[in-house]
Amino acid sequence: MIRLICGLETNPPISRYLHSLGILVYLLAFTGCRPNAPKQNTTSYIVRSAASKTQIPLSLHPLKKIGIPAYTYLHLSLTKKINAHEQVPILLKSLPEVSPDLRRISLQLREDVYWPDGQALSPRDVRFSIKAFACPLLNNPAYASYSENLLSIQALADNPNGLTLQVKPYLLNVDLLNDIPILPEHLYDPNQVLTKYTIEDLRKLDSLQQLPDFRSFSEKFGKIGAYEAVNAGTQPFPIGLGPYEVKEWIPEASLILQRKQSYWASDNDTFPVFSQAPAELHFIATDPVQALRNKEVDVVDNLSPKDFISLTSSQADYYEFSLIPESYFLCIALNVNPDPVKGNQLLRSKVFRQALSHAIPVEQIIQTHYGDVSLAKQVALPLDPDLPSYHPHIQPKTYSLSLSDSLLNLLDAQDRNQDGIREVKIGAKDVPTSFHLLFNSNSETSRVVANFLQDALKPLQIECILEGVSTKVYFERARAHEYDAILRGLTFQDHGVDFKQHWHSESWELFGSTGFANATVDSLIEALRIEQDPEKRLLGSHRMQEIIYDEQAYLYLFSPKRGIALGKQFGPVHLRDRVPIVPLNSLEPINGKVPETLSFNKDN
Repeated sequence: MIRLICGLETNPPISRYLHSLGILVYLLAFTGCRPNAPKQNTTSYIVRSAASKTQIPLSLHPLKKIGIPAYTYLHLSLTKKINAHEQVPILLKSLPEVSPDLRRISLQLREDVYWPDGQALSPRDVRFSIKAFACPLLNNPAYASYSENLLSIQALADNPNGLTLQVKPYLLNVDLLNDIPILPEHLYDPNQVLTKYTIEDLRKLDSLQQLPDFRSFSEKFGKIGAYEAVNAGTQPFPIGLGPYEVKEWIPEASLILQRKQSYWASDNDTFPVFSQAPAELHFIATDPVQALRNKEVDVVDNLSPKDFISLTSSQADYYEFSLIPESYFLCIALNVNPDPVKGNQLLRSKVFRQALSHAIPVEQIIQTHYGDVSLAKQVALPLDPDLPSYHPHIQPKTYSLSLSDSLLNLLDAQDRNQDGIREVKIGAKDVPTSFHLLFNSNSETSRVVANFLQDALKPLQIECILEGVSTKVYFERARAHEYDAILRGLTFQDHGVDFKQHWHSESWELFGSTGFANATVDSLIEALRIEQDPEKRLLGSHRMQEIIYDEQAYLYLFSPKRGIALGKQFGPVHLRDRVPIVPLNSLEPINGKVPETLSFNKDN
């Protein structure tokens, strides 16, 4: 038996390889469900992976739950991003074709894809899945805006496996296809309720809730994947188009996937999620660090830099350790759109924000917190620094108290009342250079950064008042924009095209952390979202990056690295920069078996 630990991706984008669950009776035996099924690997070892309790939730609903690593092996989307720059077709014959005006996306489904009950994947399944994804009543409401550009979806009368999406012009529309789990309509919606409604209809929440047929359908749909129903035998385990199916599930404790005995993918499908080497994948709520120390696991794919340092010195005989860049970064978002009466008007000043950006000793924070400055990298923008479109002249802000002091002097910031805090004239008032920083007190990294910032600003006679709150309160206040500044973890953009989520004036209510609004910036963002000329797009992206760097509405800090521990009984493994970082079902022991001398399971 091989045991493996795999950690949770931090701040993932909307990766949702979620489980399909049949409303109808689930066929328990799949051998012979279609002719000429590919020969399956007969290796019988088990891969064990750690997961947090939130990764093994009370419901495995295919649209309402996200971020569970097991979904990658259970469910598939039409396409997949395998790294920041490469998209591949999964359930399509080829990548989608986009019309020159960006208003139409043409899809051609593969003809050799089958559901576990033997029914072929059809355009109806895709149409149903996209409609369900676009409906806030069926999908997680936080992700409703990701489908805002979808207008309609039509099957083609002269092409039984073809579909056309009508969309609002947007360069990145095809990226949405990486994230929509394709569900079997004949199991989820046997009465074809959603076929009666357009995508626009499905966005009208008040109207939909008054319709008896939709209300009945949505109630049943919302219960799919509930543990109580599965445990009571009224619903089967979730199913999907991936190479694995659910064998056993105990919420907040464990989730066991087993290899499908008959699977539609052929030997020509080389994408990692199609591999089926291990007989089972075990996701278990446990402490990955302790499991490594006890030699109970083979792989951990999400070690913090701190844990990485402590384990490399003590476990080198059993594991190969490596570091890869993380997909997220830490920043401090400053509320530049405060309440006109109660809000802190000081942060409206760009010069004051620039002074703050030079006052944070980022490298010292990294060294102190992680023990090695190489375990994280300072960042200057919300973009992946390896992007071809990254501005070549923008570097992280230099730590310099003298430069901060010079900028504060431009504001005539002085300690006029001798209380140890400078004041700035705003109108007729002397406003103290003081602000509150909201952070999640349950995060050790957040606590370290917050305390460093408070201490770093004292020599400049700037007061940073710390507000460490529980996770629940943190998100409540973040949604309500009740803060002067907030410490956040955000995911890098892996493109330099769309800056709308955090920099467009329309995004303040849904996403905005700063409230930044500028008509010129809005126009630039909207133009970038549809600009097809590569040279003009690059120039526009660089201009936007210059604005971000100049405004300092976000104080960009650092991105930690991710530690990987891989048992030495495995052969060469290709790590990825997308989940799964270590494809669990493509791990192969050396010589096709686990050497007895390196087996960590005493019962093996």
